Amino acid sequence: MTMLRLYDQTTFSDRDAGTYGDCCRACVATLLQIDPHTLPHPIGPDGQWHMPFHKALRDIGWSIRSIDYDPQMAPDCTIRDQNWGGFQVPRLVMAAGPSWRGKWLHAVIWDRLADCMVHDPHPSRAGLVSIEAFDYLGPYPCPDSAIAEGKGA
Repeated sequence: MTMLRLYDQTTFSDRDAGTYGDCCRACVATLLQIDPHTLPHPIGPDGQWHMPFHKALRDIGWSIRSIDYDPQMAPDCTIRDQNWGGFQVPRLVMAAGPSWRGKWLHAVIWDRLADCMVHDPHPSRAGLVSIEAFDYLGPYPCPDSAIAEGKGA
């Protein structure tokens, strides 16, 4: 596997201050090997997805997809997202789940084949309490078969 440049988050969640961490942006930048500050912050002031983040990804040909984590899921690279034209889910993904630092969700880089964390963008490097979902980058626009079936984002 090629050595990745690992990016760390630069903003952190503080519910009292109304700020949200940018672990997702750091993970996406690591997966795409781009400067994280070329992307807007992924979380808006309301705590929901910030649409300019997704637009910036689409503008460079990518979209974030998500699959629920199943502990029985084989840690291999044969999973295909049937709602995304059969796109093969990559080996390196973002694992999302609760953080040791609070009840909010956090994202880390996960190697599905080795079934282990590759990088936690938070300075603590503490990882996740558990995994709830795998988020991964897929091509945008989605493959023609998904568009034809009305499943594209």
